[in-house]
Amino acid sequence: MGKSYRPYLPDQEFLLPPSLRDWLPEKHLAYFVSDVVDNLDLSAARARTVAKYLSDQGVSQKLLGMQAKADTEPRTNKSQSRRVEIVVSAN
Repeated sequence: MGKSYRPYLPDQEFLLPPSLRDWLPEKHLAYFVSDVVDNLDLSAARARTVAKYLSDQGVSQKLLGMQAKADTEPRTNKSQSRRVEIVVSAN
């Protein structure tokens, strides 16, 4: 089976089109992979990374706690749900 390639355009801005839909068939596996990646709950990993950073900066681990809430308390959009909230308390 021969391969077909898109023409090379020296002045093109992007190597690939900005949207998968511009160059992939409708039911391509890449759509599934993209959806899985978009739906991963990485809030726990983000919280651990922030806690490790604070610990590395000298904050006592006894003062650090973390909770992943992206699934249980999502915000209005993805970028807000990917937040890490830091609570400072006296105890």
